[in-house]
Amino acid sequence: MEPILISIAAAAAGKATEAAVKSGGAAVKKAAELVRRRFAGKPELEQAEQGRIGVEEFAEAIYRACATDDEFRERLGEAAGTRITVSKFHNEFHGDVKNVVQAERIENLRLD
Repeated sequence: MEPILISIAAAAAGKATEAAVKSGGAAVKKAAELVRRRFAGKPELEQAEQGRIGVEEFAEAIYRACATDDEFRERLGEAAGTRITVSKFHNEFHGDVKNVVQAERIENLRLD
């Protein structure tokens, strides 16, 4: 997970100190406001605000939202001033595995 999501989660949950938000500038504050709007009325935000879940767990919820909603991810990245990437793949291998390729897109692949 990207470190910026931890900062955004902390700011959105009200856990960030004034100095921490200032060090991230207006970008983290703007991103936090976007997250607060996205999670308004959802238990994750309420639990984060009340300290019933940690900042890292709230950041995971933001990460999952980014993974399932490309428009939100793009808007959050624009607000934060950085590109937010998520992995949409999860593989588990058990036993012996010889050749594994995982890619979103492969062009001009030749297996000679």
